[in-house]
Amino acid sequence: MAQTPTWTIADSALSFTVTQSENGLTAHLRDLRTGREWGPSPLLIPEVHDRSGQRTDRLETYRIDRVESGADFIHPIIGHTASGIALGIWFRLVKGELRVVLSLPEVYERIPTRYRLFAVDILPGFMDANSTGRVLTPIAGGTSFCPANKPAVRDRFLLYLEQSRWELGTVLPLCAAHDTRGGLCAIATGCAQDMECRVETDGKGTGRIGYAITLRRFWPDPVDFENRQIVYSPIRSDEDPVIATAKRLRRHAMEDWKKQPLAERRKVAPEVEYLFHAPTIRPFFGIENEGMFMQSIAKSDPVSFTCTLTFGEARQWLDKYRAAGLRQLHTEFVGWNARGHDGMYPTRFPIDERFGGETGFRELVDWGSAHGWRMNVHDNYGMTIQNTPNYDAECVIHDISGVPLLSGWWSGGDEYFSWPNAFPHARLEGHMEHLKALGIRGKTYCDYMMRPLEVNYHPRWKGPRGDHMRGQMRVMKAAQDIFGAVGTEYGIFPAAMACDSISGFGGRMGRKDWPIGQLCDRKEQTYLLAIHGLVLLETGYHPSWDYVLNAVSHGLHLRDEWAARPVPSIAVITDQGVHAMKAAVDICLGQFGHLLQEEMVSYAEPADKVRVTKFADGTEVSADFNTKELVVNGKRVERPAALA
Repeated sequence: MAQTPTWTIADSALSFTVTQSENGLTAHLRDLRTGREWGPSPLLIPEVHDRSGQRTDRLETYRIDRVESGADFIHPIIGHTASGIALGIWFRLVKGELRVVLSLPEVYERIPTRYRLFAVDILPGFMDANSTGRVLTPIAGGTSFCPANKPAVRDRFLLYLEQSRWELGTVLPLCAAHDTRGGLCAIATGCAQDMECRVETDGKGTGRIGYAITLRRFWPDPVDFENRQIVYSPIRSDEDPVIATAKRLRRHAMEDWKKQPLAERRKVAPEVEYLFHAPTIRPFFGIENEGMFMQSIAKSDPVSFTCTLTFGEARQWLDKYRAAGLRQLHTEFVGWNARGHDGMYPTRFPIDERFGGETGFRELVDWGSAHGWRMNVHDNYGMTIQNTPNYDAECVIHDISGVPLLSGWWSGGDEYFSWPNAFPHARLEGHMEHLKALGIRGKTYCDYMMRPLEVNYHPRWKGPRGDHMRGQMRVMKAAQDIFGAVGTEYGIFPAAMACDSISGFGGRMGRKDWPIGQLCDRKEQTYLLAIHGLVLLETGYHPSWDYVLNAVSHGLHLRDEWAARPVPSIAVITDQGVHAMKAAVDICLGQFGHLLQEEMVSYAEPADKVRVTKFADGTEVSADFNTKELVVNGKRVERPAALA
């Protein structure tokens, strides 16, 4: 009887075997330290689009043209005769991990007018957890579920957001499956923006998760020629799978992205160092009565613009912070530009006279700078409003039908998203230099980065999601070079690697009616465990005692946003708010400001609304939102009168 062809590689931690079957290849992985096994499962399943058939087929049967192997690698080369698709893929053992690499020069589409490779499902069904375990998804920066008592469900979604499902908040390139036998985590370390996470439950207590490598989703899509790579790391049965996965992602950030910890970054970046001593204050100047932000406001007034704050009023209120004892302050002016917040981007000038014009702006900036404060702005290089003087269709993403991609409705009206790779110097660096010449300094804020990644079908600037990602990183790099530091929102992983601070980090889970919404039952603090200490993470708004409990237990930087007159979601500033911020600064940046740069090593919620966190320097924080008690290293922190 003929022997079944098999290929095995092993190191001190793992053994990986590929076996040839009648129809394809199967894989088996064994953790030599614990005995945990995965598989046998299909090694890979190509997904090929048949243009004439108008469908995408999973090729579970294919030719095995060759399998090459060495001491630490297995390199299958497969093909499919009818479609003309062929590919080679690498499986390597490196320091106790399995690394899978798809190199685009090894992908052949020999009949490209009729067949194109859309995706390769890698080790489908391999990563599993039984009813005793949990499956960790990239949803909302890390959300998990126990497969027990879950319906049979299947779902799939791209990393780093897709507009039609942005509410999933897939901001981190990770997933894991773990139970009493142990588990695996998978980190997408190469071309993660084109990885599709696939999740399923069988309705009998088993959950599975993994990645498919995508090349395109639609026939005309441009293909990113970067290598795709996934790293699989074993997790012991006695390890916390969330912590283990988060720490593996942190390694990826530091080793592959070369992300510098804040403790080192602050030594070489004076504007980052300044933030360790200064809260961020965001005066909000004005807005048009249009768009999502203003939906709840009646439209009966023929004057559509609301001036919520002038530059003179901002100075008066900021001076109250100085009088209260705050000696260092970082400001980000919101809605300082023409027609206010999100009003006419990319047109920003002239600075609106309704706030005080350029003269008032310069006077405010000069006054704050004279006190040693950092005066900067909230800006936006992603949003493009069509009926504005600086609109340029060359710099806008085009959709699959070849017209500018409509991607939002804000206070300036319909919004079209920019393609930063097309920006000329004048639109990016030139604009920043113009602003800097007005006297602003310190960390600047680039809003809206990263928003869901898009493919661009523009005839000149056609490019894949990866080019959209790299373009947004170009904006943040320019801002960092010109101003010394840059912040953004939401914190998709590549943005976190490019910036110094993030507000609204970690994503959020929406749309429970989607299949994945029927599964996820616990929000994990994966984002904090992976990213904390690499980037300054910011609180929400409006100082209170709960604000302090949150900031200290999570090691967060402080911020607030306000106006002098009401507008939706923006608080009206009061004397009490000023003194509350001073009290919060004394505790969060004064007593415990060192936590901002520390790695978070553990996170637990021993009871409802009770959290216990531990940092790399040994600091342990307990915050009880029921009793309002804050304890640091066993000592109770007293609540000041200003936060009563």
